[in-house]
Amino acid sequence: PRYLLEPRLWAEEGTVYVQDFLDNGLQTSIFHQHLGYYSLVNKLIINSSLSLFPFDSIAFATTYASAFLMLAVLSFPLYMESEYWNSWLKKTVIILASVLLATDEMWLNVINLQFFLGLFVVFLYCYPINSSSID
Repeated sequence: PRYLLEPRLWAEEGTVYVQDFLDNGLQTSIFHQHLGYYSLVNKLIINSSLSLFPFDSIAFATTYASAFLMLAVLSFPLYMESEYWNSWLKKTVIILASVLLATDEMWLNVINLQFFLGLFVVFLYCYPINSSSID
């Protein structure tokens, strides 16, 4: 609960991404490479937060955006059927393992959202795509 009640900017959120936005503006900062890679989701969340909310609310905006995306990823097995999670027990184990195996530093920050987005890709690979689901 502390993360939601007292949000904070985590590591590169403030020192890299917020600073880049303040130094270069929205259009330029969105295309900058940082730390050897592009972080489109991080930049979109942080730049949108800086554009839409007062500066002292940025930590709230990034924390709640991260929470929303993490919950969306974790709920994927609940709403999308797959042979890998075809019972409530399997769904529960997958979701609990995803939550319990995540270290506390991975929670509710834009920087470590990449781990949950990676988990989303794994879920997508396990989700069957066939012609009937596309129609």
